Amino acid sequence: MIRVHGPDGRVWQIRRRPEQGGVSGYLGVGAWIVEATTEGDRRRWRSRGVAGSSRLRDDVALALRTGAEGPAGELAVPADDAEADAG
Repeated sequence: MIRVHGPDGRVWQIRRRPEQGGVSGYLGVGAWIVEATTEGDRRRWRSRGVAGSSRLRDDVALALRTGAEGPAGELAVPADDAEADAG
């Protein structure tokens, strides 16, 4: 996990994890999720694999630090996920 400070003063926590849960997600080949969270906001992106996920995480961090939109391909965060994090 890394933390970046946005130009608006918010602190973003950026994590990457395998899309498939459990140990098999870490050991197998498959998509990875890069997730950026701050108080009241959550954003996600998908990478094809573990190698690309570190570059994507760095791109997300740069965008959030500078106030840019972020890399293309942002995923919609389901409302129930966002509400569960807030509670």
